[in-house]
Amino acid sequence: MKTIFTTVFLIVINSTGFVLAQSKTDSVSLKHFLHKGNFSVQIRTFFMNTINQSSLKDDAAIAAGAGIRYESPEWKGLSVGMSGYFIYNIASTDLSKKDSITGQKNRYEIGLFDITDPANKHDLDRMEELFIRYSIHKTSLTFGRQFINTPFINKQDGRMRPTVTEGIWLRSAVKNNWQIDVGWLRRMSPRTTVSWYTIGESIGIYSPGVNPDGTKSGYPGNTSSNGVLLTGIKYKNQFLNFQFWNTWVENIMNTFLLQQEFNFSLSKKEKLVLGLQYVYQYGIGNGGNTDILKTYYIPGNNTWVASSRLGYENKNWKSHLNFIHISNNGRFLMPREWGREPFYTFMARERNEGLGGVNAFTINNELTSKNKNWKLNLGYGRYFLPDTDNYLLNKYGMPSYQQMNFQIDHQLSGFLKNLDLQILLAWKGSIETRNLKPGNTINRVNMLNTNFVINYHF
Repeated sequence: MKTIFTTVFLIVINSTGFVLAQSKTDSVSLKHFLHKGNFSVQIRTFFMNTINQSSLKDDAAIAAGAGIRYESPEWKGLSVGMSGYFIYNIASTDLSKKDSITGQKNRYEIGLFDITDPANKHDLDRMEELFIRYSIHKTSLTFGRQFINTPFINKQDGRMRPTVTEGIWLRSAVKNNWQIDVGWLRRMSPRTTVSWYTIGESIGIYSPGVNPDGTKSGYPGNTSSNGVLLTGIKYKNQFLNFQFWNTWVENIMNTFLLQQEFNFSLSKKEKLVLGLQYVYQYGIGNGGNTDILKTYYIPGNNTWVASSRLGYENKNWKSHLNFIHISNNGRFLMPREWGREPFYTFMARERNEGLGGVNAFTINNELTSKNKNWKLNLGYGRYFLPDTDNYLLNKYGMPSYQQMNFQIDHQLSGFLKNLDLQILLAWKGSIETRNLKPGNTINRVNMLNTNFVINYHF
């Protein structure tokens, strides 16, 4: 934590000094700089508990943390921003201890802290944002550490702290309804970590699964990539919401996403929604390593994904029926360290990354109160996956399953304004017709994950 606040202090001093140096000609003072800048503070407490079937290991943890963020006012289009955060393990089961039956590590609760050091309970601090930005008209260029939100690289902030990236990001609203994003990322600090990694180093921090031949994946620590180039084009009007994204990971793979959502008005307050997604992915270079046992993406492989949505929405209610198919000619791969999936069938606490030959259906219902202070969400899905021993299409040995999520979000008002509460219950059950090994069950199916989160921000 000392590093965070030392760095923040030095940057603030340097930034204010720069502005003061201009004060004679621009009538800018230290008082103006500090008063016009934006300080914000967030305090977060997170309780999580996972109950597995029979004698498989259960876990629980309580984390608490706080952070501060500052963004300066613009001076001739230039501004700077910085933020830092610290976390404490208030109480937890032994997250470094493996399950005695399967020998597997904790999957969920460790994500509240540092997955690379499960025994660390106190030294959990991170300098997050640290950027300089130039803005002109409807265009901005940001250089440094920053949060971004793209289909495959995003904050995925379902734990204590989100994923942060380092690089350069250009955003331009070139015309009405159009937006273009272009970025080059060279380093990353994934969710559930406190350190910074090159792009290659960041791949494999989470569980790496197995190779297509069933041997343990050897790519963690052995993946070579100079960076990620992202390009996004968006268009939106009352009828159409269009997105195209390309994610080019040097020496490893390329993935493009095409998404179109259509809104058909039924009345002033009601509409039907139709959504279509298509993803195509293929390997480039040597997939990360010349040794086939240490490569992340097998050279020459490719796969595609199609996802669709049909929904009804009004002012307070949303109901969506979703479908996904992942082709059976290869696994869909995307480092879990980088972000959550954009697919319509995504449900919190599970993913379909690392799989091929998937068919899944979900239904999601969301109710928002008239004053917007309450939001209730109920989702259910059935995911039909390849056999757990079909290593070519099932990287993590995940069985076919059903999942139900129930979530409550409540924003308080009055004296407790800026305080919000969240409860998430995620249950997953096997729909396999054969008995499963404990290693394919623990933290995967026949389990309940409970989350209670308190956020306070000002």
